Amino acid sequence: MNKLGEKGIYTLVDMHQDVFSRSICGEGFPDFYAQKAYGKHAACINPVVDSLLKPVFSKVGFCENMDWLGYRKDENGWPLVEDCLTKMFAWYYTTSQS
Repeated sequence: MNKLGEKGIYTLVDMHQDVFSRSICGEGFPDFYAQKAYGKHAACINPVVDSLLKPVFSKVGFCENMDWLGYRKDENGWPLVEDCLTKMFAWYYTTSQS
């Protein structure tokens, strides 16, 4: 980056990511950190609110657990990329893990 700057070429590093981690059909945070962050019992809002709103969530397909999708998994336990590509990546923001 410094050598580019010396030549008048300025670089912008974009720390962008889509969704949260590979474990939920995204990219960005390391998987071990993502799993620690959302835990074994992931919630969309919090467990109490989620249970109260479950009928509404179910009607609109919001707050489903990633396992509900039935995606095949690779050797790391991550959903296969080809299965992940069956939905727009923004849909994964509506899962309980995101």
